[in-house]
Amino acid sequence: ENEKDDPKNDFDIVYDSSEWRIAVPHTWQADEKLGEGCRWCTAGAFGNGEYYFKTYSESGPLWINFDKRKSEIGWGNGIEYPYTRYQFCFEYGTRGEMMDSRDDSIKVDEMVIPQDVLDFYASKNSPAIFFNVDELFLHCSPDIAVIAVNEEFHLDTALKVISKKPRLVILEKPVALNVSDAKKILKQSKKYSVPVLINHERRFAVDYKLAYDYINKIGDVQKINASLFSGMKLYDPSEEKTGFYSLLHDGTHLIDIVLYLLESLKSPEISKPVITGLVKDKKDKKIIRAFSANFSSKKVPDISFFMSGKSRF
Repeated sequence: ENEKDDPKNDFDIVYDSSEWRIAVPHTWQADEKLGEGCRWCTAGAFGNGEYYFKTYSESGPLWINFDKRKSEIGWGNGIEYPYTRYQFCFEYGTRGEMMDSRDDSIKVDEMVIPQDVLDFYASKNSPAIFFNVDELFLHCSPDIAVIAVNEEFHLDTALKVISKKPRLVILEKPVALNVSDAKKILKQSKKYSVPVLINHERRFAVDYKLAYDYINKIGDVQKINASLFSGMKLYDPSEEKTGFYSLLHDGTHLIDIVLYLLESLKSPEISKPVITGLVKDKKDKKIIRAFSANFSSKKVPDISFFMSGKSRF
């Protein structure tokens, strides 16, 4: 009987050297076998591996990498494996995913990937895939550079890309983890005369553009109410280095669209903030679950924001 008849063995070894091996699983059972001791949802770490494998593999192949140069201890089972594993899915979502065995995004610039492995991936993917900014700009000179990395990498990646002087940089929101980092990106942009466009895509949506054009035709605007409901915690000081809270993920969209509409009224500046409500997490008082705040501008006397990280939906 052919071993491939067993779904656990339905995978291909597409690259193998003394330092590195790459396997492509074709079933969730094979992903589970290759990912034993890994925290990947596709390998059944949280149950329902079949669903997650199907979701990811529909966008493109899953590449499971075995770095033979160093061992690792498996997640949840304490077993030592003679290799370190990574799983790549370049086509998933808007920016792909590259995860280590703990299911954390890998810092590619800190990895030492053999050149022959980089060449392998370059030959298998179109457009070409590069593993760091320097390598990309060594091989090409793009007019437009889109930065869609995780929030904690925005600053370093943006500074390096801007220094390469493309004609335009499109930076995924939020700009940075904090105002200080955002100002560093602005300074770099001015230094190299490279415009940076922030991807607040609602500014280009038809419904918001209609509102922008219409708001001047309805008379004086007395009040603006803006609300956000999310299941993600609104703010968590322990996540300031990652930005993993709703104030940055979703709140930035809400605030930007209010500023966009105010631009139509020739009154983009808001001031006099007053925090009128603050809801803290029941278990950890440092975590903010909801807040409300009021501002004003020259033409709109009352601008109210309400953001909640308590929604179940």
